[in-house]
Amino acid sequence: MTLSFGNYSIKIQTIDNICRVYDIVRNKWIILTPEEQVRQLWLHFLVHDCNIPPTRIAVEKLFKVNTKNKRFDICVFDLDAKPYLLIECKQPNVKLVQPALDQLAIYNTQLLATRFVASNGISHIGIISKNKKLFQVNRFEELL
Repeated sequence: MTLSFGNYSIKIQTIDNICRVYDIVRNKWIILTPEEQVRQLWLHFLVHDCNIPPTRIAVEKLFKVNTKNKRFDICVFDLDAKPYLLIECKQPNVKLVQPALDQLAIYNTQLLATRFVASNGISHIGIISKNKKLFQVNRFEELL
């Protein structure tokens, strides 16, 4: 899937030798890890380029699959507040292989979204679920 992140004004600060980024959805400072960098790029892309209101986005929320606690990276909700798009973020040096997609599938047993992205900020895999079949998409716009 092709995707080009824009040029965003991402707020970064360093306090006590710890670099933090301001999360525009959670409205707080978060420690800036390589995975968090990817997550923040996606949040800015969704809000600024796709015009999705931050109120329709959840970040790193805890939920249960069977009896195990899980935490998704990003979930975009539709206008009826139902999960629509799940995004799994990996750090840039992590290859997007089957376990990342499996992770999305496990999460979706509870969330029931219809669109999925696995991303390391450089490479992205987009998938749509239609009639219980999965289709890979070539452009992000196909997911909206």
